[in-house]
This record gives sequence, structure tokens and C-alpha cells, in this order.
Amino acid sequence: MKGNEFVGFLPENIRWSLDGQIIYFDWNPNHELGNSTYAYRINEKGATPKKVDRIEAIEFDPSQSQFSQQYSSIDGALVVIDRKTSAVTPLYYTNEEVYNVQRTNSEHIVAFQQGNNLFLYNGLNGSISQITNFQSGNAKNEQRDSTFLMKEEQFLFEYIRDKNERTEWSNEQGKSRFSLPEPIYFGKEVLENLQINKSGKYVTVRFSTYPKERDTEVEHHISEDGNAYTTPARAKVGAEEPSHRLGIFSTERDSIYFVDFSILSDIRKKPTYLNDTTPYSSDRKIVMHSLKFSSYRNQAVCDIRSYDNKDRWIVLINLETGKFIEIDHQYDEAWIGGPGISGWNTEEGTLDWIINDLGICFQSEINGFSQLYLYTFRTKAITPITRGKNWEVHNVTFSKGHGKLFITANKTHPGNRDFYIYSFATNELTPVLTKDGAHEVFISPDEKTLAVRYSSKNEPWELFSAPNTINSTLTQITHSTTEEFSRYKWREPAVIDFKGSDGTDVYARVYEPEKEKAIRRL
Repeated sequence: MKGNEFVGFLPENIRWSLDGQIIYFDWNPNHELGNSTYAYRINEKGATPKKVDRIEAIEFDPSQSQFSQQYSSIDGALVVIDRKTSAVTPLYYTNEEVYNVQRTNSEHIVAFQQGNNLFLYNGLNGSISQITNFQSGNAKNEQRDSTFLMKEEQFLFEYIRDKNERTEWSNEQGKSRFSLPEPIYFGKEVLENLQINKSGKYVTVRFSTYPKERDTEVEHHISEDGNAYTTPARAKVGAEEPSHRLGIFSTERDSIYFVDFSILSDIRKKPTYLNDTTPYSSDRKIVMHSLKFSSYRNQAVCDIRSYDNKDRWIVLINLETGKFIEIDHQYDEAWIGGPGISGWNTEEGTLDWIINDLGICFQSEINGFSQLYLYTFRTKAITPITRGKNWEVHNVTFSKGHGKLFITANKTHPGNRDFYIYSFATNELTPVLTKDGAHEVFISPDEKTLAVRYSSKNEPWELFSAPNTINSTLTQITHSTTEEFSRYKWREPAVIDFKGSDGTDVYARVYEPEKEKAIRRL
């Protein structure tokens, strides 16, 4: 099996430049040891893909599309990038890596993580301040002698009283002009998903406890010295599930409080297959996904999954109080999952606010196929955005301002991946790319051009571009297949469907022999 050596190394990891003029992708047309970064200029006449230095590829971050400058972490440093010139200016770098860069509502206030804590960079004056003080381990307890004898000594001996008073006075005089937040110790837990809300007033954090897994080892027989040795492998199945807590830190109050998820509906309910209506004696293990913050209120929506894969809750959290309301509860006696929902309980699904934070958009398999739904705060009702009994939504990207959805779905055929635009203003689903085959679409910063990885039944993945308009046409950018692959006359099979024993439609490809050869064999 030659694999890519026979087919060719196909383009992957598609992304846009900051100014939207260049499509970057990873490619290996010359069969080198590995992929390199290539660039294609969309508005250059006669343009062809050119290999570029990885450092030159300044990529567009869709989460910062509304800002005139883009802040990023590059090689562990905090940098600011000019949207027009792509000039990179380093702002802060030390021997400890900077990562997890987040934007607030303010153009000039940027949050970043270093170690276990979040910091704020002020673009107006260049100042950096630490806004959390999470520390591993436990607080040191100062042991004071509270025995009757020590209390008597403090009362009777003037020297001891004076010494204590001087100490208190010195502590008062030695107060720092600049103070850090009070330390918050998280013991042996793991600190995860450190996020700041849009107002910059609240930081959310997930504290996790992971049980020790039972390690396994496999024998490794290929080594430089010719000897066999064991190497670590994945843990055995059936390991104990981790525990999580969701904390909310108020930067103004310098305090942390935790969300109580014990009131989630059916949190102690046993699955149907057990045929036992008595509840569990304790809450089932759950995992909280990343929070999606409102731009206008101190609120966030969160997707919560049970570790037994039976339940999914979507909740609206009040960051000021830590209280929440349940927007949607989904139960599946088999397995919660599907496109846009995720196939595993720790994976993120489709969930975000729509234009002006009037509601939230999410996916659900409530009708058997994964479709998009809208929850509006005014009506407190859930309504379907897309409807289909024989197709489903596979991927969703929110437009700038969240007034539109860019949707990949298999509406024309279960095996296809078509591209559509949905408008909340008109409630219309507009087809853009519906050619038979699969489209992986990456949208330019101005949302006018598409970079598309396309493949059909007899054509491997190649890179194309297309205008983001109704019934658009693809323009090919790459040609990756080898001469040996291209010489063969690859057939385009017929796709048939038939009913399975359960009445469900089953699809299959049929490769029919050429008529002359079939007769010759007879």
C-alpha cells in the first residue's frame, strides 16, 4: 500500500491571512519529508501556490474580526498585529509562555494567560496587571498558641503587648500601593478553561480531579539497539470518571463562588436500560464545556454533558450570582451525540449567541437528525432553524455580528456536504455550493470569498476558491495527484439506495463492469 505516495499529498489545514488576500495551507507536492506552508493570492492574475516560511503566515482569527488590531500568542509571546499591514509588534515575552489570548468589549483591554493566571494588557498605556491569583497546593496555616497560659502572658506582660502593637502598626504602615488579588488555592485539582467575560468583571474556571488511570504497556520490537522493550499505551477502559467544579471569580469583589449543578433535571436519574426508577444516591458525573459570554450582559451559556452520555443540558448562567436557568435538556437512552453536538462528552458542540444577543443557537437530534434550533429570551421558546427528516447539519460558522450562519449540510444527498447561508433577518437558507461531493469551507475575513477543500466520488481532496454567492462555481488552486494516479481511468460509481431490515434507507456505491468485458467473461 503506497498511500499518499501513489495518490499524492493532498492540501490540508486551510486558513486565511489577516488581510483576506492570501489562502494559507499545508501541502507537499514535491514528496518531501513533510508538509510545508503554501500561500495563494486570490486576486493576483495567474497566481499559483508558492511555498512560504511558516513565520510569514500571519493567520486571521475570526473571534477578533470586529477589532482593528489582532492580538495573538506567537512562539509564547504576546504580540499585536496590524490588520492592514500585517506588521507584528511584540508586546510582552518572558521565559514563561503566554497563551489563551482573549478579547473583552474594550478595544484596548486584552486578557492572556501565563501559568495558572490571567493578566490584562492595556493597549493605551502598555500596562500589564494580574487579575487572578490561583495557586496550586493548600494555604499555609499559621499556628498560634491559644492556650490559657499564652493568653495570660499577653495580658500580664507589658513587653508582649507592646511588641504585638508595634507589629500591627508596622504591618499597617507597610501596606503596598499595588496589591495582588487574594490567593485562591486549588490543592491537587487541575485548573482548566480559564475564561474572562466581555465586561472583564468575571473570570470562570473549571477545577478538575482526574483519578489515577491504570497504565498499560505494549511490547515495542523495532529499536536502534535491536532489543525489544515496553512502551506506555492508553489506559484500560472502564476507568473512574473525573470530577469537575465550575467557579466564577469576581474581579471587583476579589472572591470566588461555585455554580451548584445539583438542581439539573434528572441529574440522579438512572438510564432506561436499567429498568430501575429509583434515583442514584448521588449526582451523576458531568463535564462543563467552555462558556459563551454575552456581549451586553454578565451572562453566559454553557453546554453540560453527563459522563454516561445519556444527558445534555444547556444552561444560562448569571455571572453575578452563580445561579442558572435550564434552557434545554436532552436525553437519549442510547447516546447523546451527532454532528454539531459531538460524539464524545468532552467535545464542544455548536452553541453561541445570535445577533444582538437576542437568543442562542444550538444543535439537537430531537427529531432523529441533527438540526439547528433557536432559543429566544423574549419568548423563552425553542424553535427550529433548519428542518429535515432525511438530512442534517454537519458544521456551523457564525458570521461577523452573528446575523447569519454559514452551514455545511447533506441536504442534496446523505453522502454530500453542501454549503449554505442562513439569514436570521429573512429566515432563508440560501444554497452556495451544491455540486455533488464534499465541501470543506473556510470563509475569508470579509466573508466575500471561500477557500474550499473539495472531493468527489472519484476525485481526492483539492483546494479551490469561490465567491460567497448563490450557486457559486469553484476555481481550482491545487493539483496534487501523481501521474500514476491520474493515468488510471477512475470510474464514477452509481449511488443506489434500498430498504434495510428495519425499514431504514441504506445507501451504497455500485461499480458496474463495462458491458463488453462483462459479456467476455460469460
